[in-house]
Amino acid sequence: MAKLSLLFLLLGSLYAVGQNPPSLDLYASATHHFSFAYPASYELLEGEGILKRTQGKRVGIPVCDLLTAIACVIYPGDNLQDPSFEAAAFSVNDISKGVAEQDCLGFADQLPRPGGEDLATEPVGLNGQLFRYASTTTTLAGHAQFAERYRSFHSGRCYELRIAISLSDVSSALSPSKKLLDNEDAKKAHRSLELILSSFVIAN
Repeated sequence: MAKLSLLFLLLGSLYAVGQNPPSLDLYASATHHFSFAYPASYELLEGEGILKRTQGKRVGIPVCDLLTAIACVIYPGDNLQDPSFEAAAFSVNDISKGVAEQDCLGFADQLPRPGGEDLATEPVGLNGQLFRYASTTTTLAGHAQFAERYRSFHSGRCYELRIAISLSDVSSALSPSKKLLDNEDAKKAHRSLELILSSFVIAN
């Protein structure tokens, strides 16, 4: 019943934003006891597939974390209009190794913001589960990645849901988040990946 509810939720969301609902697949992890729905035309990577797949033009800022991703859904690169759009993905990550609950939800593994400020976080609810939300940006030689991160400490493990979008030709004078807002392909990808995020459910 919960799996059917996931699919109906995502289909309803697509109708609400004026998109024709695609056929959907459901990913369910028997090991980690979570599931989410995603368009069947999108590429799902897991296990060795994440290591073998090159995401984007700059391997230094992959949209799937090669060390922590359990499952990663790649936004399709068809019919793109802006050449500065590189790649985008939704992923579920296990970052439990040596991480206590306080450090998990406080994003202690992330670098402080310029000036030494801690990463700003806020509580967010997703399908009855409480997460801590933070956004980060990573830049490297004209390339940038904007990531939205949702963390939950569940059954002794630290899970992070992540929407990551990588762009190129980002001037140092322009913030990656501003560049993201100016990129129509990136905005379209973000809306689509948010729908996958909204379907995520983890068993109690």
